[in-house]
Amino acid sequence: MGYLKNKILAGSVNPQGEDLEMSKGYVRSARPADSYNREYIFATVLKESWHFDTRESAQHQCDIFEVSNIELQLTDGSIHSCSGFKVEEIAPNDYVISIEAPFGDMMPMKKEP
Repeated sequence: MGYLKNKILAGSVNPQGEDLEMSKGYVRSARPADSYNREYIFATVLKESWHFDTRESAQHQCDIFEVSNIELQLTDGSIHSCSGFKVEEIAPNDYVISIEAPFGDMMPMKKEP
């Protein structure tokens, strides 16, 4: 999907007051972008998501995401603040983190190296 940087909180309505179409995405990775920001990469398919061996480790990371002010830059110039990260059990000892967000309206970001 793309890279995202954490910044400031915003909402899920565009500047014209229209609701945004939400879709499900999975956390693929999170890594330092520089000394102040992290890059968050999301995937639309489960097989590309970040997998965890325990619910506790996934929930710990999920809790970190909730307080990280992760934003999506949208094509209409608005910003969506991601919240509502959820841990999903895929199989025994296999967990992922999902989020509902307007990924279809996301500004194209640089490709993963």
